[in-house]
Amino acid sequence: IVQYPITVDEFLNIGSQYYKIFVEIVCETYIEGNSFFPTEKTFRPIALKTPFITNGPVGFLKKLKQLGFKTFEKWWSEDYDNYSSVTRIEKIFDIVDYICNLNQKELNTIYDDMDCVLEHNRCWLNKITNEDFKRVFKY
Repeated sequence: IVQYPITVDEFLNIGSQYYKIFVEIVCETYIEGNSFFPTEKTFRPIALKTPFITNGPVGFLKKLKQLGFKTFEKWWSEDYDNYSSVTRIEKIFDIVDYICNLNQKELNTIYDDMDCVLEHNRCWLNKITNEDFKRVFKY
């Protein structure tokens, strides 16, 4: 059983190459059905202040927001969160294509603009508890 909080320190031993990426594509364990089970796959980019796009079940980002995290709808469409299966993947590909067509200066500007969201999520990750999950999702 996962216990919260998961601290940032648990993720800091990651290799130095990780810090060179702009965005992480997270493929959660459960990607179909009526589920919400964020794992270390989601919490790693949050802890390391990395933007992320999630292949998970429909509504995953919506539930992540209900839990108090912020996402990246200001910088790219998160419409993919309303879809599953192949359609979700196609919409994620569209975002990846958009990001790949940005130059380094544009990526730096976007990342700097995201800092408040990234910092909020990192701080919230250090505060969240099992009780927060129970309160939000009424387990």
